[in-house]
Amino acid sequence: MRKINNPLQWGFLRSFVTLAIFPVGAAFAPSISANQRISRQAGFNKFKHLRRHPTNPLFSETENWTLRTAISNGNARSISPVSRSPLMYVVDDLLSSQECADAIDGLRPNCQPTPEGQAVKKKILQILDDILPGPPDMGRWLVRYIDYDTIESPEPDAPKAEELLPEGLHVDTNNSHLFRYVTALIYLSGEGDAGGGATVFPLALPIGVREADTDGLSAARTLLSNNVHHTRWTDAPADLAGILEGEAAKTFVCRGNSSSASGIRVVPKRGRICLFYTRTAESGEIDPRSYHGPEAVYDSFGKTKTVLTAFREIDRKYFDSFEEFSDCVKAGHLDGKEIKVPLLEHNV
Repeated sequence: MRKINNPLQWGFLRSFVTLAIFPVGAAFAPSISANQRISRQAGFNKFKHLRRHPTNPLFSETENWTLRTAISNGNARSISPVSRSPLMYVVDDLLSSQECADAIDGLRPNCQPTPEGQAVKKKILQILDDILPGPPDMGRWLVRYIDYDTIESPEPDAPKAEELLPEGLHVDTNNSHLFRYVTALIYLSGEGDAGGGATVFPLALPIGVREADTDGLSAARTLLSNNVHHTRWTDAPADLAGILEGEAAKTFVCRGNSSSASGIRVVPKRGRICLFYTRTAESGEIDPRSYHGPEAVYDSFGKTKTVLTAFREIDRKYFDSFEEFSDCVKAGHLDGKEIKVPLLEHNV
């Protein structure tokens, strides 16, 4: 393993060692025989071969050919990133209004899933797997269904940070999910207009905006160096968390544009998806600009805001060190490339 000089890697290392040594991690990182280790390394070498030759097919034989068929038939569209740090794509009309309704009715927690809801979930993950590079089994998806209730008050012009961000800001390695590297937010409600409820990335660097160090970026880096992945954690320094959340309030005030030098707000719109990377392609480390959080949903929004969140994390079988983990992240990273998505009428 390479020498770790960057404090951003220590949180990963602590989690890695804990999972490998203590019994609580035994199910996650079991001991393996020499033959199993050789087999796992052979699989990883094959995976690296695919990464070195991007012209090779990224998937083995599969029945999920929706996106490929759409591309070959000329029924796909190209999407460019809206932010280079964190790398972020926003795609409209990934789902139809009916599919969004099916997902809301059929995937709600504590309710019996419906075939229609399960079909929408399968379709979303199939498209995401087709978009992302790397072998199909490199990562696994965790999908969460989230409802955000509205606040019975009008949308303010300049809210305080603690009012605008009832849940604070976080990176998606929060709660010890340190192997996550990319997230998709699928909005099932919203018309893309007023009412708050946006997902705010206060430090995001829109395409075309020059990079500059700010107090917010410095605060984010310091939080990560102290292994603080959420501004509302009890051990989060109040001054640093306040600076970071203050950047989100500035982004809200500048909401006349979807993006500005002060960050990006992704406004809820039915069928919209926001795909972004928590980790960078260059080093595999957590991108401090990926701190984000949901804004309060004001009564002008309408009904409840509903989102499906899909987290992808690297499967443990592909790495034994942070260096190998970084290789995995790089192989699964779009690294600023255009992506292809189906046109809605062919997105079946």
